[in-house]
Amino acid sequence: MPVIAGDPEQRVTISLPRQLKGLQGEAGNAFHYKKFQMWHKGTTLLKEPAQIAAVHDGDLVVIKPVDDTPVKSEFTQSTNKAEFVAHPVQQRAVRRQPERAMPSIKFEAVSEKQAAFIDHPRARPVPVRPKSGGWKPETAAFTGESTYKAAYAGGPAQPVERRKVANAWKPNTAPFEAYSSYAADYKKHPVEELQRAKRVHQRHWNDAPFEGESTYAQAFKTHEGARPSTPWKGPENRILDDTPFEGMSEYLREYQKKQTVNVVHLEPAALERPRSAPPRGKTAPRRPLVPAAGQVTPRRPPTRGAKPQA
Repeated sequence: MPVIAGDPEQRVTISLPRQLKGLQGEAGNAFHYKKFQMWHKGTTLLKEPAQIAAVHDGDLVVIKPVDDTPVKSEFTQSTNKAEFVAHPVQQRAVRRQPERAMPSIKFEAVSEKQAAFIDHPRARPVPVRPKSGGWKPETAAFTGESTYKAAYAGGPAQPVERRKVANAWKPNTAPFEAYSSYAADYKKHPVEELQRAKRVHQRHWNDAPFEGESTYAQAFKTHEGARPSTPWKGPENRILDDTPFEGMSEYLREYQKKQTVNVVHLEPAALERPRSAPPRGKTAPRRPLVPAAGQVTPRRPPTRGAKPQA
């Protein structure tokens, strides 16, 4: 497959994403293609997510748009459309509404509806208010008798008769003196064999003060006349310059900026020229015409300096 060339004038440099979906999103935001293909170095089509491992720092990815519009053809049609027979249909005549002439004189008569209308006097309704102050709950205790209490007939409670069984089962209170299967299968081992020997800690902590000499105390040498140093404050009459530093420091001169982020270059696919047209700056060679069978080609007059043909 030929290499798909990109357009370097429209190159976009982005940071190399970790996943293939991220690379697709960056390409879509850069060139705004609805559907496209990504070709690594113009030769390998990136489809699977695992192919992102083959894209390294500084590589080129060519973005080629894909035309997903359906191809229309006379052969691609449904059976309904293929078997449909079109008949000539006459258009239905539309009846126009008659134009009515509007009177130019103002109507000053009285209509039947206006004559039968009775205009009653309009008065503002008066709000109806109760004469009393409204219902108020009573605070006194209820001394009457309710209908529920009057209809309730209370009687003495009848005792419930409980029947007793003559030969009822009673639990045995005597202790169990038999021998169970669990006790028969159980083997009691001596306790002394299963006891673990207690491990005595070999290190004993001594609470007495340390009276020896450490290696640090042996190596340390005390110099005569040594005293702690005092920080230098500098002169009190020094002048501080508020102007910014415009020089070149040694750190800035020796610092070399390194690229810490991997990048990848995106380029849209170059427009393909028609195969019939030659490239710019070149002309297609013309093929000599071959005479047909039985056809005689006329001789041209010789030019100056050329030898005559035999």
